[in-house]
Amino acid sequence: MLSSWEVLQFISRWGLYLSISGTVGGIGSMLLLRQCATELTTKIERYIWLSSAAGFVLNLLYFWAYIGGALDASFQQSFDSEMATFLLSTPVGSFFKYGALGYGGIFILLSLSRTYPMSISLWRSYLGIISLVFLSVWIVLGFAQIGHSVSQHWLISLTLVLHILVASWWVGSLLPLIWLCNSESIANTKSALEQFGKVAAIPVILLLVCGTLMAITYMQGNSWFRFDYGQFLLVKVTIVLMLLLLAFHHKIHRVPAIKNLSTLVKMRISIYVELAVCLIIFLLTAYLSTFIGPPGH
Repeated sequence: MLSSWEVLQFISRWGLYLSISGTVGGIGSMLLLRQCATELTTKIERYIWLSSAAGFVLNLLYFWAYIGGALDASFQQSFDSEMATFLLSTPVGSFFKYGALGYGGIFILLSLSRTYPMSISLWRSYLGIISLVFLSVWIVLGFAQIGHSVSQHWLISLTLVLHILVASWWVGSLLPLIWLCNSESIANTKSALEQFGKVAAIPVILLLVCGTLMAITYMQGNSWFRFDYGQFLLVKVTIVLMLLLLAFHHKIHRVPAIKNLSTLVKMRISIYVELAVCLIIFLLTAYLSTFIGPPGH
């Protein structure tokens, strides 16, 4: 039976996947849509700001769950400074520090622009954009500090970072695309969706290559059907393939068919379905990362 601390680790891990997606995808959407959908700029900035705030809190919650789990303690007994200090020197602590700096930095940067309007032009400049991109990549680098890739070759860690970065950008871009589909400007919306489809082509290929390399490495030549990890991985791969087919359907059929508000509504509903599938994939990923290790781990 799972302990309450393990459940908390699982929930916070899932939440962290959503937070990094909102942060990375929000920044990517801001860069992609800044010319063709300027009316969404403030909304996307708020999206990034809220995602970074949630990420900071969930990062702290995830670290606290590890403290409580290591002590096997009650809520009142889980605030142990010695255990916290010890865990800070472990991979979990490294993950926590990367997240705290990254999420905290993005939150502060965007908070300044909300509190002091004169600073908006500064952070929207190249320096501000570069800072946001750097901090979001910094957060993703933290994922290479924990999990199954820690004991692997550094190339596998790099593959993991690229995989998470691309997946976060893709999933986090879906909500801004849904907002875009609420626009009454059919031509601009269609143009922006076509642009997204063109930009997404190479990252999606990279996502597939990285995911395949990691799966092969983690399974170490073992049968996928013999181990729980392999079976769950097969389920995840199947759902991902369904997601890719849906995305391909959007690019080839849905977007070209946009001619009026009715077809735009259908596009928005279809993106909602895509987002729901992504949430399921993140749930499976969080479960694998928290409870089930690859063969030999």
